[in-house]
Amino acid sequence: MTGRQIDKLTMLLVVSSVLKSTNATIIVQMPHMASLIEELDQHIDAINENYRTQTSNTKGIRMQKLTLRGELTALILEVAARMEAYTISINNKVLQKEIEQREYKIKKMREHTVTDLGNYIHERATALQAELAPFGVIPTLLTDLQEATIEYGIMVPKTRGAIVNKAISTMTIKQLLENIDLLMKRIDGLVIMLRFSEKEFYTQYFNSRKIITRGVRKNALHGQIKDEQGETLSAVTVTIVANTAIETQSGEKGNYLFRRLPEGVWPVTFSKLGYVSETIYLAIVPNSPHELSLQLKKQDLKMQA
Repeated sequence: MTGRQIDKLTMLLVVSSVLKSTNATIIVQMPHMASLIEELDQHIDAINENYRTQTSNTKGIRMQKLTLRGELTALILEVAARMEAYTISINNKVLQKEIEQREYKIKKMREHTVTDLGNYIHERATALQAELAPFGVIPTLLTDLQEATIEYGIMVPKTRGAIVNKAISTMTIKQLLENIDLLMKRIDGLVIMLRFSEKEFYTQYFNSRKIITRGVRKNALHGQIKDEQGETLSAVTVTIVANTAIETQSGEKGNYLFRRLPEGVWPVTFSKLGYVSETIYLAIVPNSPHELSLQLKKQDLKMQA
């Protein structure tokens, strides 16, 4: 997944959490909302499943394949060398040319060609086993060659399969996110109905719809707070209600940070005297820093009066 897609998935996790924690009396006011929430969760589960496939580690498969190729190459060279000694002893230059092998040539061969070579050397050696026995081509050596050829032949398509699966997962994730865009438009439309009758829910929901950009620092959460004119705001209290309330304040340049936060979906509240407080829900994922910057609006003193 791209960074943008991960940020979007994080937002969707927050939206799902907010909707599922909303009182049922509010949910029933929106036709089909319950089924839409279920559909959203199914899409999120499908994205996570494909993401696991997409990020599966193929390095182990590649290393195992390289190890097997090395073992097979060594066996091919050993059997071929013993057979070559036999051909020299009987002065059979034709057979000598047929079975002569060099390591640098095998290294340049394609995967399936190496497998074919292993089978060829095994077949020729088996046919001449009685004559080759004095030269050290014994049954156990031939068995080792045969098994190494089979194991390497089985391993070859696995790496290709992993690459294909990653490509399929990448396309599937893209399609799932496009489907979710349409789904979210339907959910947004239902929530908008409650803009005035359930104002708190409406505000909480659309705050959760904000996509938070992953940060480049190692801190769990950081950002900068400004006013509506773009001027930085200091002494803004930033509170996260996780397992316990965690609090900090913005500095002279409006910057704030939390070095460590527990995993989960938590409300982040920004408050300062004379400004309208704002709460945004944020999904905290281990080893994934986030950046959350925003502007606070000044309170309308006339409305307060």
